[in-house]
Amino acid sequence: MTGKNLVCFEIFELNHGRILSKIRAEGIYVEKAVSKGRSLLVYCRKKQLSNIIALFDRMCYNYKSVEYESFVGRLLRRVKSGGILAAAAVYTALALYANGLVLDVNVRSETVPRTEVVEVLKNLGVEEGKRLTVSETEMENAIIKNIDGVSFASVKKSGCRLNVTVKESLDGERFFDFDKSVIRASKSAVVTRVIVWSGTAECSVGKAVKEGDVLIGGYYTVGDQKVGTAASGEVYGKCYFTAETFYGPNVKTARRTGRSRKKTFLSFFGKKQASFDPGFQSYETVITEKTAGIFLPYKYVTVECFETEYVLPAPDFEVVRERLEQEAMALCLQKIPPSAIVSGGWTEVRKVMDGYVVRATVEAEMRIDS
Repeated sequence: MTGKNLVCFEIFELNHGRILSKIRAEGIYVEKAVSKGRSLLVYCRKKQLSNIIALFDRMCYNYKSVEYESFVGRLLRRVKSGGILAAAAVYTALALYANGLVLDVNVRSETVPRTEVVEVLKNLGVEEGKRLTVSETEMENAIIKNIDGVSFASVKKSGCRLNVTVKESLDGERFFDFDKSVIRASKSAVVTRVIVWSGTAECSVGKAVKEGDVLIGGYYTVGDQKVGTAASGEVYGKCYFTAETFYGPNVKTARRTGRSRKKTFLSFFGKKQASFDPGFQSYETVITEKTAGIFLPYKYVTVECFETEYVLPAPDFEVVRERLEQEAMALCLQKIPPSAIVSGGWTEVRKVMDGYVVRATVEAEMRIDS
């Protein structure tokens, strides 16, 4: 409680215990009471001033109000009397002296006991209540050198507090192979999602990566240093799968025999539909989709297989173009992992010297972390 919030009364009464009992019985808080022989000095809160005076008057006590000056008030009065320059000189000297003191050592470490760190600092002459005589770098080097298993130490002085951060090497190793503990891309893709559980992301959403590129590094950064760790997480990317079919005048072309078999599956959230073996030696596959409903997340996918036989001569390319595009797309879909989500696909035709190449491309999102 500051002096501004207290009042002091001197009560001229011999029975000091009786006075204090009466005051407290009225619910008045006594901050301090000082006996002065035949009188008693009582310090109470200003907000209870009216209650105090009413009690003294009712009990017919002989009292007077005494001016109360707090420690801060006395200090300010003395500073004013001594002059501003003297006060500034004292303040500056105190600030410079306190700045070199260590009043608290704060150790942050998950595995290294505080006592070990404090003991190393004590051997350097660094203790609470003493002036600091060594540099932060000297303290950091001493901790790493004298505590087994420590690979990183950071010492920063903030005011009168010394903040010490200590980390041990993983699995007791002093050196860590950053190149081996990484996650690399299993396929070229454009990154769509990055989830890091341990380590540091080396890629970002929208970045194109190649097979073998590092996606998550096996380290994390503390200050200016890298600390090794086992990289873990998930990285998703937009991948492209391709397949080709060829058509030429000297190549046998497939012709349907009239036999066919079909099967219907459910496709959830655009995931790859299932396939089945119709039992034909050669066949064409036609896939049709039907939406189950506007708000339902699945489709009905019908896979129909037509038995074919290869004959000569080949018909005109435009006659068989649609079938060749379907064959290329079917080959492409077979390359896609079951967990991938297909987002689109298209076909292209390229004229070559001895015929035509039909190329199918499918776009799908999938995990690309190896």
